[in-house]
Amino acid sequence: MTHQAFATRYVLSGQPSCIQLSGSWNPLYNTCAISGLWMDNRDSLAVGSGLVLEDTGVITNNGGTIYVNGTLALDEFSVLYNNQMGSVYNSGTLTSSGGTINNYASIHNEGAVLNYGTVYNYGTISNGGTLDDRYGITHNNGTIWNCGGTVVGLPPYGNPVKQACPYTSTQNPVPSPSRNLAQTAAPLRQQISGIPAANTVCGRGLELIIKTSDGSPACLRPATLRVLIERGWGHIP
Repeated sequence: MTHQAFATRYVLSGQPSCIQLSGSWNPLYNTCAISGLWMDNRDSLAVGSGLVLEDTGVITNNGGTIYVNGTLALDEFSVLYNNQMGSVYNSGTLTSSGGTINNYASIHNEGAVLNYGTVYNYGTISNGGTLDDRYGITHNNGTIWNCGGTVVGLPPYGNPVKQACPYTSTQNPVPSPSRNLAQTAAPLRQQISGIPAANTVCGRGLELIIKTSDGSPACLRPATLRVLIERGWGHIP
């Protein structure tokens, strides 16, 4: 299978970004409704804090990464496929009101996973938050690690939840977008976590620039930064 040459970053940060996702924006509830999304290898989707991405179709993640700091909501007939090499990092709320979550890779939870539908786990789920399965059904054919979190509801069908964690304290299984971002995260993740653009920390040898069109941060080499400033692309905070 071939993949696209360039990765696509989908970021839900408000109405303009919702339109870019071909979604319908509801300003009353800060909700963007989409009819589905296809993600290839290296693609990423980030749902900002306080925002809701509501899916009414099928989200297919073929090797990309999904960051949920707000809410990712699947409706009654929706499906989330997290296929091999795909990752979901949830520090907000991942909820299914009757839909299906098919996990063949990894889901890392530090927030809340609320299942009112069906979960088929053939990969790994690491829980440092809450897994609430009281009103849904989980078929666990893979591994669910409860890493100091809470599992609410009946035990899943299949393999029991492991009340242990195979990760050390220096290898946290659920990377939080709000933890040590200044040292570890790219500008996109720092922005999504709520760090002001002007406070973004760049890696060694890079300098911060703020994009004029949308106020987003970027970290660039000094020579590139000077050219873009001359062209009016951005400014130094």
